[in-house]
Amino acid sequence: MPATDSNSPIYNEFLLELFPPKYKIVDGKSIDVNDERKFAITYLIECLLSRGAIVKDQLLTDINEWDRFLELIVRYYRIDDKLCEAALEDLVHLIDGRKRIGCIVKCLSRICEKRLEMQMINGLSEKEIRDGYQIVRKVIFTPTRVIYVAPETIMGNRVLRKFDKDGTRVLRITFRDDNNGRMRTNVTEELLERTARKYLENGVRVANRDFGFLGCSNSQMRDNGAYFMVRYTQDQLKRYQEKTGNTKPPPDYKPLIKEVRRHLGRFENTGNIPKMMARFGQCFTQSTMTGVELNWSNYMKTFDFDGGTTVAGEKYTFSDGVGVMSFQFAQDLSKSLNFGRSVPSCLQIRFRGMKGVIAIDPFLDEYRQWAGINGFSEELPDIKCAFRPSQDKFETKYTPKDQIEMVKPSSPVLVALNKPFINILDQVSEMQSVECHRRITNRIEELMDRQVQSFGKQMNDEIFCRNKLKEFPRRIDIDCLRTIWGFNLSREPFFRSLIKASIKFSITKQLRKEQIQIPSELGRSMLGVVDETGQLQYGQIFVQYSRNSIKKRPPRMENRKVQGAVVVTGTVLLTKNPCIVPGDVRIFEAVDIPELHHMCDVIVFPQYGPRPHPDEMAGSDLDGDEYSVIWDKQMLLDRNEDPFDFSEQLMCDFYIKYLMLDSVGQISNAHLHNSDQYGLTSRVCMDLAKKNSQAVDFTKSGTPPAPLTRAWTNDPSTDESIPPENPERIPDFHMGNERNPQYVSPRLCGRLFREFQSIDSVIKISEEQDERYDIEIDEGIRMDGSERYESSAKADLANYNGQLRSIMETYGIATEGEIMSGCIVEMRNRISDKDQDDMSFFNTNQMIETRITTLVCKFRKKFFEEFGGYQQVCILRDQADGDSNCLNWICTGPTNDMLRKGAAWYRACYEFAQKSRETRKLSFAWIVFDVIAKIKENQALRQDEIRLGGANPMYTFLEGHRKQFIEDHREEFDRFRTLEEFIDRDESSRKAISIIRMYTIKHPGLDTVLFILMKWGEVSRLFEDQPLQIYHFFLIFILFATNHWPTTDGRPQVFFKKIEMGEYAGNPGEEMTEQQRSHMMVKFLEYMASRNFRKLEMLSFRSLDFSSVFLRGEWKIYHVASLKTYFNIMFNLRFEELPVSTDKEITKGTVIREGEPFVIELPEEIRYMDVLESLKKKSDCEEIQMRRQSNRSEQKDNERGRNEEEKKKPTVRYIVSASGTLESMQLLRELCAVRIPIKNHSEGQNGSKEMAFLCYQKILEGFER
Repeated sequence: MPATDSNSPIYNEFLLELFPPKYKIVDGKSIDVNDERKFAITYLIECLLSRGAIVKDQLLTDINEWDRFLELIVRYYRIDDKLCEAALEDLVHLIDGRKRIGCIVKCLSRICEKRLEMQMINGLSEKEIRDGYQIVRKVIFTPTRVIYVAPETIMGNRVLRKFDKDGTRVLRITFRDDNNGRMRTNVTEELLERTARKYLENGVRVANRDFGFLGCSNSQMRDNGAYFMVRYTQDQLKRYQEKTGNTKPPPDYKPLIKEVRRHLGRFENTGNIPKMMARFGQCFTQSTMTGVELNWSNYMKTFDFDGGTTVAGEKYTFSDGVGVMSFQFAQDLSKSLNFGRSVPSCLQIRFRGMKGVIAIDPFLDEYRQWAGINGFSEELPDIKCAFRPSQDKFETKYTPKDQIEMVKPSSPVLVALNKPFINILDQVSEMQSVECHRRITNRIEELMDRQVQSFGKQMNDEIFCRNKLKEFPRRIDIDCLRTIWGFNLSREPFFRSLIKASIKFSITKQLRKEQIQIPSELGRSMLGVVDETGQLQYGQIFVQYSRNSIKKRPPRMENRKVQGAVVVTGTVLLTKNPCIVPGDVRIFEAVDIPELHHMCDVIVFPQYGPRPHPDEMAGSDLDGDEYSVIWDKQMLLDRNEDPFDFSEQLMCDFYIKYLMLDSVGQISNAHLHNSDQYGLTSRVCMDLAKKNSQAVDFTKSGTPPAPLTRAWTNDPSTDESIPPENPERIPDFHMGNERNPQYVSPRLCGRLFREFQSIDSVIKISEEQDERYDIEIDEGIRMDGSERYESSAKADLANYNGQLRSIMETYGIATEGEIMSGCIVEMRNRISDKDQDDMSFFNTNQMIETRITTLVCKFRKKFFEEFGGYQQVCILRDQADGDSNCLNWICTGPTNDMLRKGAAWYRACYEFAQKSRETRKLSFAWIVFDVIAKIKENQALRQDEIRLGGANPMYTFLEGHRKQFIEDHREEFDRFRTLEEFIDRDESSRKAISIIRMYTIKHPGLDTVLFILMKWGEVSRLFEDQPLQIYHFFLIFILFATNHWPTTDGRPQVFFKKIEMGEYAGNPGEEMTEQQRSHMMVKFLEYMASRNFRKLEMLSFRSLDFSSVFLRGEWKIYHVASLKTYFNIMFNLRFEELPVSTDKEITKGTVIREGEPFVIELPEEIRYMDVLESLKKKSDCEEIQMRRQSNRSEQKDNERGRNEEEKKKPTVRYIVSASGTLESMQLLRELCAVRIPIKNHSEGQNGSKEMAFLCYQKILEGFER
């Protein structure tokens, strides 16, 4: 019997003591109000026990310890039940965070005391409840365990709102492998079916309640999740027991679940089980009630726009999934949703049995206005919405006061390129023309380079830094913190942490998905709607976007147009994710239709033509799909490729079938990897595109695609060799591959990935060490008399940090910078693994942003409470969305007491952060940013002169390093200044040195820069056995400094003028300042790290009167080293590649780590020990091990039909494990990866086997025993 079973003597006594029956009349029914509390506490205790031996060994092996634990809960529950519940949640998060907690009972006692001291509880705020958020509990099923997850907050859905208001009747469940990864059919097929069938058919008992399978949304099914619900009420159980005499009903007894399904609608007429589950799944979509009633007399059914014919002879639906609403109704919805003056052009919705989007159509307003003018108001109904047959998915009972449920509003959303998109642009442009391919690939690399270079500017350029900070959730008005008052945000620790978090987030996204941002003025992501005016022709679209992409709620003007909206005209590029085949990325003509100017941040498609444009792109429709539209002229294809033709006991059984056969992700990856090797139009990729279409429709059709082929085949008619659909090798740009050998992808995706990877290495190194500089307190933020508020400030700080820490631990977020910026890289309790990519408006990131904003508002209100409240002492800012949000109010004239309290808050926060050993938390200081700004303003005005900001921290650091290093190496530097050691016997070196000497004499101080750069080059091994000599390197620097090449941002920057040989008199000029030297050095490294330098067609020194030209990219070795060094300086304020200095803070610490294992393929007959020794010697890894890969998967493949010839494959796969520095681990992977020839399938399997021999040859090349 489980320890928490209600029949267990000890636990039963605990339940009776703490939760005696307490009945209350609610909605005409007598209910036990203690029932919810009993479930909540029991759930959390079971949640703890589900963590396994770490908890059970302490609590369940000793009956006295179990008693002590329950007594502790009783004691604190009686003080404050919500506090006790929150403390149990904290304990779960501590264990999940792998924290060493020691004695569980003592740890829980400490947590309770801390929360009691700060009066801190969890739960939903009043605003969150009003907005429709609800508590949900989640259970994870694995083959060996049932793991409970601490309660989470999500936006409600129809089922939760109607049947689980207190969060005790419905569970979210997920099926996972024991490593928390998805259960894979090829590894755990039997376990998967056994595990899923066990729980789907028999249900699960949680906190003494029996739960059974209810249903799931499409997105949940894709993530192997579902909803379970309590099978019966206590009354139903009592009636069953009286009728049958059984004490425990069988698993198929679930009257409550059947009752709920009947109440939600009639699904039996939908055609088949998969379609029925998809329709039923609509009820589980996260949505918010709009708060505006839509009675049956206010909406109607209209007709769909049909036309064209499919291959099967059926008509296409051009308005598939899109209805209309009046502008007045849209305004009512926006007002109810607190959108201020913003009125979205369309909303993705759920309403009764309908789904899709509803778009603004002013005709409904004009119709109503006409009726009023002509006296027909009484006769004609007030139509607010018109739905279409394509939106009607199932029948449901009409209920008065029905409301539309909003899933997502249209809004300004930036667009980014991803791997499949880049792959199609790369290959399709190559097929169309050389010029098109060159133009598009250059532009993509340029955008990547611009994004990469912006990272450095955001960290160290005040203007770039401030602009980036304005993109984050608007809790601080950056414009209030004016530079003229002394604010330098690029060096302020809190704001710098936000920038670092966003850079880390961007790099991680780029590595995983190669998300290259399109500038906001050149592309957007938009919902699609149909043209109700009928003016758009086939091949045309209407696109209008909000100029300000940061403002997610752009206001409307009196003429119904969005303020600052821009209409796009000309040729545009359009696609929908996921894009697979060449025809999925298309070009259209964007035209201006004045009658559509009310439509903004949406794409309007024509209502007729041979085929709907959305259907031409991956077979999509208009029921909420998002489209990527780009009007960058450099990104346009020459023409459209042909669109791909996409036509063509049961719920539990189908769910299990889906778990076993779901292959969308696998097929998409297989298509991407095969297209990288063999081309988008290859036979294998076209076959995979068809299977992907079948896999996407699997949830509706119930027909899965055939398994991926795993062997080479020959086309019987053409004898063409067709590679296996399950790729033999994986490109290096694919993250997380542990089962297949990798190859170096020569295509654009591979080149971009390797560029990002080098920057990511710098970030990873920085995470192992804290930043070089400590937190500095701004002495300008000080007020006499602030000591009076010191104790209350410390108490408020402890309370705020405690609540912030609780949110961070709930979601497993590592740093304050991540949670305050919204740029969260890793999250433990994400509702779904795919949640971050979920296009739903209510994903976990949105939830966290809401909770943090609520927390900040709570303490901002608390600050102004003793001064009469924020609405008494603040003014409403211009263009505020509304007056209910305290962040829309600015304090422009704080009293002296307010200033004293603000200074106390700031100093309490920063002084605690200086002393604290826990993760830095600095946001508390900036809650009253406007008061802090006034303190700095007053301080600045009292000074004789105003100083703008402070010194650039990067330059300060470099100056200190340069002086220290030269002082430590004075003799070597004095020898260097003569430059004699670089003169060889040949005349060219003498000529080059004479030119360099001319510049070092003319510009005193230049020699210190060249000396530091030379030592950097030596440490980076840039001059060993290279065609470019050291004097060439110095000449490259002079070419850059004299503006021979433009800087990375394209702006001319001359550090000194070119010296003409005949005019030079040998007189020294003015000595360079330390800041000038640092600036020049950083800009030089920035240029060498850029794509402009890497892609130079030639390197010529003739402009310096030195005859030397390089044509084969010999300078690229400088690019690789500069990239790493530049970002190390920018991101970490470190110059670790410089030789070791006597300054210990500057020396480099080598961290040895264990790398992820990977697979290589080698010939059967190899010199095993030679391979190991060569890898170790060349990579400089500490330890390397190789073991033959298990042939379990090969045996399974053979059973599926591999022929005898393939079984005798003369190659073997090895799993390589290693430990070493980050650099050595990357070098090891590079050694084992072979560059693959493009479109090599013509060579058949022999070409594939040749890769193993090339890998072996590369490893042993130059190796001597």
